[in-house]
Amino acid sequence: MKSYTVFYKALSESLQKGNMNKPQIIVKTVIDFINAGSFAIGEAIPSIHGVAKFCDVAGETVRQAYNILKQKGLLDSRRGKSYYVICDHYENVPNIFLMFNFFGTPHKVETLNGIRAGVGDKAKLNFFSHYKDPEIFVKTLEAAKGRYDYYVVMPLRNPKCAQAMANIDQSKLLIIDIDIDYPNKTCPRIIQNFNENFLKMLNRLAPDIKKYKGFDFTMVLNQAPEEHRIAFDKFCKEQHLKGKFFKNITEADVKPKTVWMLFDDSDLVTVIKKSQEMNLEMLKDYAVISYNDIPMKRIIGGGITTISIDFFDLGKRVAKQILAWDETHVETVETFLIKGSTL
Repeated sequence: MKSYTVFYKALSESLQKGNMNKPQIIVKTVIDFINAGSFAIGEAIPSIHGVAKFCDVAGETVRQAYNILKQKGLLDSRRGKSYYVICDHYENVPNIFLMFNFFGTPHKVETLNGIRAGVGDKAKLNFFSHYKDPEIFVKTLEAAKGRYDYYVVMPLRNPKCAQAMANIDQSKLLIIDIDIDYPNKTCPRIIQNFNENFLKMLNRLAPDIKKYKGFDFTMVLNQAPEEHRIAFDKFCKEQHLKGKFFKNITEADVKPKTVWMLFDDSDLVTVIKKSQEMNLEMLKDYAVISYNDIPMKRIIGGGITTISIDFFDLGKRVAKQILAWDETHVETVETFLIKGSTL
């Protein structure tokens, strides 16, 4: 068994000097030994009982320090076993848990690029996806609890997911993009207003939409938030439009004399592809409004009319919160309109 005599001696001397509080001294000493290579990845560090006994410090103080080291991504532990090293070097930057639904979609990539650009090397980012699966969401968040300095989460609207978020220290949790309600929610948020801002953009497009007399105004919600449907219904009622709603569509649903409001890019492909096969002419036989800007949409067909937020800017705002954490920060990002040649 490895001797921890050198560690005990170094820690005891630091505790006697008392330049910081005791948990901070223990944390710093362990970090120094990890950075020096004295504690390697996979290796157990001195037990709580051992440090308490040989360094004359309370076991709860040692436990508190070790849990801080877990939050920083340096240690892990298993029930009934000692703490062990999982990182071979530490820089004094926040250790961030970052969970999205997906990372591969273009607008999520833009958000990540904004976070990375804003954070640089001033925080350690740890990426996780829940793939809109409540079980994955809950298991991932529960496994992460107490292991990170801050938690940045794109939530999933599900009761079990809401409870998992309620179980996280609210002062260390940031909700981004999609808001979610649960009891005693006090965490900071950087979110979209899917109802009011979407309705505002539709009202700006109303003169263009109403040019298509006798057309159906058809929204395909797919997996978009329900607030969009509420805003859509209100808009159609106020503008006296013939509104239709689909949760999902197939090629069989594509008809002429339709103005489409499409949230998922796969539906955009379906509509344009099938319309071309039917020899339907854009702006004459059908029109399209899409949601969420990506660079490709500004090129296809002279540009697709799109309602969106600036996802890179969203990422920059998240990065700003990470680097200057404000427990009370709440903001709603602005929605904007990109007019193309499809409406």
